[in-house]
Amino acid sequence: MTTNLSEAVAGLVASRAETRAADVASELGISEASARTYLSRLADARSIARLGRGTYGPAQTQRVSPEPEADAPSPAAASERNSEDSEVRQAESPRPAHLALVPSADSETQQAHAAGATPP
Repeated sequence: MTTNLSEAVAGLVASRAETRAADVASELGISEASARTYLSRLADARSIARLGRGTYGPAQTQRVSPEPEADAPSPAAASERNSEDSEVRQAESPRPAHLALVPSADSETQQAHAAGATPP
């Protein structure tokens, strides 16, 4: 893909709300097939946005992270608070008997059980 032509296609798309291959072809004097190729490749590279089938528009820019609200706790403070809450819940509620840790069966018993046999 020629860089100058790619830049021209991207610039044309950026200057309009929506662009089709026919628009690019007529503006830049190339075939519609070539225009579709350029548009598709630019969209795949996220240089322009694919709005719908055969319709392209300017690339959408997104903010990576929203601005924190003035009264919102910092992520570190929220994480620390969640950790403290978890520790309090664990201390307040002992492990129920049905969740008690029990030793695992030996490998012979596990193999017999897996084979459908009853252990001796």
